[in-house]
Amino acid sequence: MHSLKFETSEILIQKLKSLVKTERRLTSLILEYIREMDSRRLYLELGHTSLFSYLTTELGYSPAAAQRRIDSARLLKEIPELKEQIQSGLVNLTQVSTVAQSIRQKQKLQPGHRVTTHQKKELLKKVQGKPTEQTQKILAQ
Repeated sequence: MHSLKFETSEILIQKLKSLVKTERRLTSLILEYIREMDSRRLYLELGHTSLFSYLTTELGYSPAAAQRRIDSARLLKEIPELKEQIQSGLVNLTQVSTVAQSIRQKQKLQPGHRVTTHQKKELLKKVQGKPTEQTQKILAQ
């Protein structure tokens, strides 16, 4: 790896922005792979009792990072356009996971109540571009 000390400020800024775009594309691709691993339950063939166990033990994700990716991958299955929202930076994995957790909580408190795909899309739209604290406040309503 070359030293960044010798990069001009403009080049450094340009390369960082480019790397962030690449990171977002890779993140959405990883989510697709996680979604497929989950769908096929391949983690069982690898000796893991859950996708969470596979991501934390085998791939080395922290528990929180693994859960964010699982939540996002599962929501991506239902809402394919989420991929573009993640790639563009409109939403991040923390927001998506927070939305998914909020939905699970509501369904736990109201058994038999199902949150529709349309409602999930609307929740995601409401939290776009919002910081975590504001996302939590929106979802608490």
